[in-house]
Amino acid sequence: TFVYHLGVHCTDDSMLVHSLIKNGDDLNKRKIIVPRPRRYRTLLGDVTAKYRGDPMPEDEQQELLDKILMGYLAERVIFSHENFLCMPQAVFDYKKLYSKAYFRTTWLRYLFPENPCEFFLAIRNPATYVPAALQQAGMPTYEEFTKGSDPRDMRWQEVIAAIQENN
Repeated sequence: TFVYHLGVHCTDDSMLVHSLIKNGDDLNKRKIIVPRPRRYRTLLGDVTAKYRGDPMPEDEQQELLDKILMGYLAERVIFSHENFLCMPQAVFDYKKLYSKAYFRTTWLRYLFPENPCEFFLAIRNPATYVPAALQQAGMPTYEEFTKGSDPRDMRWQEVIAAIQENN
């Protein structure tokens, strides 16, 4: 099973994945692997952009797994990245909260199409989310970030429904 913690910007600063890595020995005994982020984040980003939801060929799946797992046997592999859905500047693209979630999760899902896949999503109260996001380095102005949408209309259930419907 491949588990994708979709993060969402400004929710945990990678604390979840670092906590899981610290407990790696206990998890490994249960055949749960939490690879170090530097081992997979760029790789998964490159591969999802290349295949864009098309199933990856089996030989490339195995090659990717070999790079990520480094010989460990796994029944469950946990990945976490706040940019799985989009970069922080693109959160309100198309005037909709995380509008790319429906296809970006499908891209992840079809990296290993023959294996079960689970998605987990961290969320944050919109009243604190927008100000926190705007304080990140390299962020645009409020108007450029929200792209004319009203953050008071943010609804996480729309993001979750899009992920469910497309996977």
